[in-house]
Amino acid sequence: MQAFTGPVGAAAETLIASASSLTVGDLLRMRAQQVVSRIAVEDHRRKLTFRAFNARVNRLANALAAHGVTRGERVAILSENRLEFMEAAYASAKLGAVLCCQNWRLSDHELTHCIGLIQPRVGLVSERFAETFARIEHGCAHVFAFGTSYEALLEAAAENEPGVAVHPEDALFVIYTSGTTGLPKGATISHRAEIARMQVNCIDFDLRHGDTFVAWPPMFHRGSLDQSLA
Repeated sequence: MQAFTGPVGAAAETLIASASSLTVGDLLRMRAQQVVSRIAVEDHRRKLTFRAFNARVNRLANALAAHGVTRGERVAILSENRLEFMEAAYASAKLGAVLCCQNWRLSDHELTHCIGLIQPRVGLVSERFAETFARIEHGCAHVFAFGTSYEALLEAAAENEPGVAVHPEDALFVIYTSGTTGLPKGATISHRAEIARMQVNCIDFDLRHGDTFVAWPPMFHRGSLDQSLA
């Protein structure tokens, strides 16, 4: 390999500047343009192509924006692994919002503590954990349960890209520690950090185009959410 140490051309400078400004939402948008009909994500109910998945993500992002979620706002999610979890991750990314992944193994007291740390505007919850979420002090202005009402929420929203100016250093996720030395603590992951983690995953596991990941660990932990995004 030969190293180049001379001046960088204008085209290369533009490319470098563009790459350094990428966010997780940008990556999905670009992917949806490149591989329109390739399967992006699937669960036991359905498969979505990149085009269809990106459209649903945009609908969710626009619906959340209509309910007051702006850049920097927190969105809490309490759900088992499912397609909607991925939609929530990317929709938050496109808004510059922060998806705060709640651990459904925690007690009501611990969940109340974790929710209190982030003070979310909106809550997203699966049918399985809707009763738990309703039982705790969450302070959310709006709570949407996956299923019929969630699908209606998406159906009523616009499919266009949200167009929010998101910065790579903006917070993307809050993931909680295990709480072995006390109550759980929230750890913030930025877009830039997540993209770096994606690249490390591709290198460590020799991932190629078309490879898939079976998301069996809980998505409220890094091991599953990181790999799913990568």
